Amino acid sequence: MTEHKKPEVGEHIIFHDSRGEARNAVITAVYSDTCVNAVYVSGDESRQDSYGRQTERTASCNHKSMTGAFGNYWRYPSEEPREFNQPLAA
Repeated sequence: MTEHKKPEVGEHIIFHDSRGEARNAVITAVYSDTCVNAVYVSGDESRQDSYGRQTERTASCNHKSMTGAFGNYWRYPSEEPREFNQPLAA
């Protein structure tokens, strides 16, 4: 992590969901320099109500530097996303 020393509540980040899809997100809680909670707009177009597209949350989500997984991580907008690597086994 080169952009910030510590993330802040209300800060814009990019969350990568379980499929690796990038979602604009806002930090709602900070646990450490690398672990946050965030809220983002659902990627599922069918998840709508009278307020518009529903929101989803991620909890205890680690920065991309802390995980080797393709998804379920966050990064700063200025950082490059993690490259996809095929799983070793499934």
